[in-house]
Amino acid sequence: MVLAGSQSEAERLQAESLFHLEKVLYILEHAHGKMDVAMSELDKFIKKNHERLEANRRDGRRVMSQMTPDERKSFSKRAMERVKSVKERIDTVVRTFPDPPRIFRKLREIQ
Repeated sequence: MVLAGSQSEAERLQAESLFHLEKVLYILEHAHGKMDVAMSELDKFIKKNHERLEANRRDGRRVMSQMTPDERKSFSKRAMERVKSVKERIDTVVRTFPDPPRIFRKLREIQ
């Protein structure tokens, strides 16, 4: 069984991931379909937040590895439900750009 602290840490890490996704959505929406603006702003975001993004991924893997398979499955399901609408909005906005695959490749650096 995972300790309550680990569950709280998992929730905190997931909230931080959602925060980053919302920032990405903001960047994309305010680029108004302009590839150069979106790519430049995403690059700035990645550069500014690189260490924080890496730490969040690393800590997330550690916390998830401490969960039982059932806890991992349950947490993952809840996490996916929380980010679903933001991810759908990002997907919709990305498709307004002239080169969606290029934007999606850049987004993989964030996730």
